[in-house]
Amino acid sequence: GTTNPEAKLHILESSSPDGLIIDSPGWPIRRIIQRGGVIVEAFVGYDTRHFFSFRDKIMRITKPTIDFTDFNPAGIADQWSLRVYGCIYIPTPGTYTFYLTTDDGAIFWVNQDYRLVNQWRDQPPTTYTVSFSFPSSGWYPITIDHYDNVGGERLLLEWSGPGISRSIISSYYL
Repeated sequence: GTTNPEAKLHILESSSPDGLIIDSPGWPIRRIIQRGGVIVEAFVGYDTRHFFSFRDKIMRITKPTIDFTDFNPAGIADQWSLRVYGCIYIPTPGTYTFYLTTDDGAIFWVNQDYRLVNQWRDQPPTTYTVSFSFPSSGWYPITIDHYDNVGGERLLLEWSGPGISRSIISSYYL
């Protein structure tokens, strides 16, 4: 492999519903994404300055959906942060609506370039509705940063789009 920080991933095929085929200098061509959920990394504490919330990792797991209530990573009930990431499979090009429910703060990106929700603040369970147009079917990276200060916690991602009624995004698409 390579440790070159300038090395880039090259997507060779993203429209296959069975995975994303990539090439990276120094590594064999391979499929890196398969259906089945997202990766969740939990960190001790959080900071009102988003960037500083992801220092001391306490766990890394996979979850089939983004539907958490009182998550309590490693038995910690309050003052922690999560980074949830993976890819979403878009079966049909078009405009999709995402419904992100969060208690407390959350930031939601698509394609690492498009920040759809930016609500890094204490709040009761609140749902944010945003739309995004996908030019083609295929796999798209998503990331949600989330934190809980005190009290209950909630993180839920739902969607609707061409041929899809509002629902939790199943592991078939994650």
